[in-house]
Amino acid sequence: MSTSVTYERERYCRRCGYPLQEVIGATGVGLDGLPRKCVCPECGRGFQPADPRSTADRPERDWGEELAPLARVLTICAAVLAGGALLGSFVSGFAFFLRWFGMLAVVPLAGVVLLVAIPRVPLRVRTRVLALVSVALFASIVLTGWPFRLSFALHRAALDRHVAAVRAGTAPVDAGSMWIGAMRFVNVRQLPDGTVGLQLTGGRSGGDLLVKGMPGAAQLWGNMTWEREMGGGWWLVWED
Repeated sequence: MSTSVTYERERYCRRCGYPLQEVIGATGVGLDGLPRKCVCPECGRGFQPADPRSTADRPERDWGEELAPLARVLTICAAVLAGGALLGSFVSGFAFFLRWFGMLAVVPLAGVVLLVAIPRVPLRVRTRVLALVSVALFASIVLTGWPFRLSFALHRAALDRHVAAVRAGTAPVDAGSMWIGAMRFVNVRQLPDGTVGLQLTGGRSGGDLLVKGMPGAAQLWGNMTWEREMGGGWWLVWED
């Protein structure tokens, strides 16, 4: 079965503006009765001859089509960035590191939102949804650190047991990286007054620590830039 598709006006590729009338005129339908899908000989963009919306009636390049590949790439990058921030924050407080550098991602993430919000940029609904959800997720992680707070709440009993073991001398300090449940620490440090710091990032010169202070101690930790109370005598601190 073969049926040609014709139009009164010339049709052009929506991406590069190449004239497609000869391609469309030579197009038939398959054995299933559905029109065959074709590609532009110039740029390779696919189009449906029977659907005029898949082609253009003017030879000008469609800027929406040109921006679509960039939008898809940026969407993938945003999804990877959000997924990495989610995992890193839950495991090792990575979101608090991102707080200092998150501004670097503002421009590209704003670009993602702008591109997927433009109706003329041809994207699938799932691509638009993925982009918006990824940007919102990344922003929420950087601004609030909620995955780390959730991880801390889930591991708090285990963290208290480990601190008690350190103070009792049955768990080592300065022994290098370790895991408590799904939380990873690069070291365990203890002050002379018994305060214990579970170090999330950095080294002896500084970094993020979860600190369990001693009641009545003169100071929480040495050389702190900032601290945030986590509850139950725990504090998240940044040692400079």
